[in-house]
Order: sequence, then C-alpha cells, then structure tokens
Amino acid sequence: MAGRSGIWAVDDLNGTPERIISWPALPDDMRTNDGKVGPDGAFWVSTMQDRDDRGPSGVIMRIAPNGTITTPLKNFTTPNGTAWSPDGTHMYLCDTRELWVDKIEFNPKTGALGARDRFVTLDSTQGKPDGAAVDCAGTYWVAAPYGHAVHGFGPDGQHIATVNVPTLMPTMPCFGGADMTQLLVTSLVKQDAPDSGSGGVFAAQMRVAGLPAHRFEIR
Repeated sequence: MAGRSGIWAVDDLNGTPERIISWPALPDDMRTNDGKVGPDGAFWVSTMQDRDDRGPSGVIMRIAPNGTITTPLKNFTTPNGTAWSPDGTHMYLCDTRELWVDKIEFNPKTGALGARDRFVTLDSTQGKPDGAAVDCAGTYWVAAPYGHAVHGFGPDGQHIATVNVPTLMPTMPCFGGADMTQLLVTSLVKQDAPDSGSGGVFAAQMRVAGLPAHRFEIR
C-alpha cells in the first residue's frame, strides 16, 4: 500500500506494516490516492491535495520493481481510475473533479506512454468518475460517486451498461470470485449525507470475467 512516505507491505491483517520503498515525504496538505500495478510490473500511485479547495497539483508516480521512481503524469486535481486494457497497450486514468477519463497508449514492457486522448466525460446525472477496473472484453468499469452507479464503457468510449449501486458514493470496483465474474464495489460514508448503504461493499454478478491483478515484485 502507498503512504505519504513510501510503499508499505504487511503480511496479514494483524501484522506490522514494513516500508519497502521510500520517497521524500509529501507536503502536509498532500496524500496518496489511487494505486494499481500495471502490466509493466510497476506500481502506479497518484497523489492529490487533501483539502476541498484542491488545485491541479496531483501527480501519478511510477515506482519500478527496482525502486526507481519517476513522475510521468502531472497536473491532476483528483487523479483516479487507473486501469489497463486486456492486452496492456492502453492505460486509463481519470480526474474525478474534472469528470473526464483519458486513454493513453502504453508499452506493457517498459511502461512508456504514448498518445493521450479523451476517452469519455461524464455528465452531472452520471456522477463523478472514481476507481475503475477492466474486464476481459475490454470494458472499462468506473465507479461513480454521486451517481449510485458503476458505468461500463467499451474500448471505443461508448457507454455499454450501468450497474446500479444502493448507495450514493460507490468508490472502487474490482473483480473477484472463483471465476472472476463478481463485480465487488466499495463505498464511502459522506458525513453530511449518509445513507443505509454508506461504507458498504456490494457485489454484482457479471456476464464477462474481469482481468486478474498484476503483481508488484521487488527486485
């Protein structure tokens, strides 16, 4: 897991976290946010200002298995939605506050980035893009806080389906189950507008299996 001063590992829920990779501590008003391991074997971690009036000072860091840290993506307000296409040749990411999702050409061996295009922009009725996952058909499933939903978009950016979630603030989908066809969705508690589902984890049975997570192996 990523923290303000590096990456931490823990063997089990009762274990003591151990910092395995360090970086200079983030400023007091910054924190890490979304994080995923890519097909290149690197851990991609986003940062953002931890305040309501945050500006575009968030970045996405790439932490290679050998500990080398670079910052290939900058100028995010609330970076989220990191995921990759089934063949690893495209990376997805979003800015929750700005409502857009981008799609970037990606080298799955080196992690090098290529052309970047606007993939989709959500409207106010759909909610805001947050955490995301991709299934084996290449559908990008993005949680939509304020929208009670997880939206699915095909590789061409066309809206395919919506999974309704019984809470206002779903935050992150992932695939699980024996055959990876369960969509599991976390949520948060909005302190000024809690509902009966706030903070819950929800499951939906899907027709298409999700992709297995990539592993981060320190060298």
